[in-house]
Amino acid sequence: MIETGYSLLLHSHGALNMLTTVLISASVTFAVIQPEPIAIDQPAAVLELLDPSRSSDSFGSVIQATDKYLLVLAPINNSSEPARHHVYETDTLKWLHKVAPEDQDRLGKSAPIIACDGESMAVAYPERQVTINQIETGKPLVTIPIPEGRDAWRFGAMMAIDTTSSRVVFAASNMSGQLGKLASSYVALHDLKTGDRITQLSAPEVNAKKVQFGARLCIQDDLVIVGTAIPRELNDFRKSLLNDEEIQQLGIYLFDAQTGKFLKKFEGERDEADTSFGRVIMASEQYLVITGLYTIYIYNKKTLALHGKLEIEQVPGNSAFDENSIALDGNLLAVGISGSHPIKNNGIVNIYDINDQTLRYKIVPSGLKENDRFGSEGVEIKNNRVYASATGDSRKGSSTGVVYVFDLPKP
Repeated sequence: MIETGYSLLLHSHGALNMLTTVLISASVTFAVIQPEPIAIDQPAAVLELLDPSRSSDSFGSVIQATDKYLLVLAPINNSSEPARHHVYETDTLKWLHKVAPEDQDRLGKSAPIIACDGESMAVAYPERQVTINQIETGKPLVTIPIPEGRDAWRFGAMMAIDTTSSRVVFAASNMSGQLGKLASSYVALHDLKTGDRITQLSAPEVNAKKVQFGARLCIQDDLVIVGTAIPRELNDFRKSLLNDEEIQQLGIYLFDAQTGKFLKKFEGERDEADTSFGRVIMASEQYLVITGLYTIYIYNKKTLALHGKLEIEQVPGNSAFDENSIALDGNLLAVGISGSHPIKNNGIVNIYDINDQTLRYKIVPSGLKENDRFGSEGVEIKNNRVYASATGDSRKGSSTGVVYVFDLPKP
């Protein structure tokens, strides 16, 4: 509701032909009616797996897009074939190639971890091989040196890449052998074109042996954003096993992307009870978006002031945010909400305008079947096009998966 005051000036001629001015003050209340979100159920296209193994490919569990290219992961849950990322053109959806381990004896059968931006992608087989590749052809351009000894453990398991600043960051962490106790964790800043290490990022108050420094990474233009977390082995006991000093170290840390200089710890205006703050970190030119358990916090990227927040409805079967089921492009935020569809084991994908926190579109393809798992995993948005997977779709074999492609109405 918006209440506005105004003054109304009336002029009249009285019996003495004199101008009489009457001032009337009033207060009027207007109801602000949010427009109903537009429902979209017809996809522009459906991508199916070209090389299904006939069992549990889960095609679409991770989806990433740049202006020109789309990358879709088929992680595969059996041992017959290696996992792979499929690469497409975004305009035509033409399949280009796949990224998979060539030397399985050395690299294993797991798909590489990939971070992409522009026309480049960082391709990591943690601890073993990390390269910067051309997306269009898959050709390696630069090899990132793997650290030696314990510093190599899980190197590349978390990455972020930004072609504007020509920077890429890698996180590494290793366990000491005791349950949930880190031996070390760190984040390395590298030059994207040469692969050279610029520096190791560090914040004064962080003890990287007690909290996982680099649990989340994001680069956007001139800013590197590093999240911290409790080691996964401690998640069930997190509060009871941490002292006050360790809890204080949890947070989000900002660095200069060119030099790696520590700028500040970002606390963020948020709900104090939300201990999952920082589960997902994203940035656009204007906004910094950080998720909690069921709340999405939106900050002005320059001032870091809270711009607004979205409360996502908690429904049976709806898990907390996952970095693969939420995506940001400009002012549009795509959120997959699992368990929110009446058909068992399916969800919906909501598209919000974070300028005013308005729900603009609700996406649910027609013809879903039980256990298709639409909206539960891979979700991406780029240039007014939304990609959302149904990893349980079995049209080409049990849970081989598909990716639905939706074009949003032009503004």
